[in-house]
Amino acid sequence: MLMEIRGRKILEPFRGEAAVNLDVLFRTLVALGEIGLNHDAVAEVDINPLKIRPDGTPVAVDALVVLKSENYPER
Repeated sequence: MLMEIRGRKILEPFRGEAAVNLDVLFRTLVALGEIGLNHDAVAEVDINPLKIRPDGTPVAVDALVVLKSENYPER
């Protein structure tokens, strides 16, 4: 599915930079999904941008985790 998004070109080599390590990206996205599945208190996770270093280390440059509250259980 990831390769079907319109912005997939940013995953390819660009201006001398190597292509994104798709295995690391896939594993990172799955791990983020598991956070939502395994922790009922988490309403949403926003990471922007997510960078993957050449050594394969994912780095969340900025992240926000929103927890559900009693006043807004759907959030």
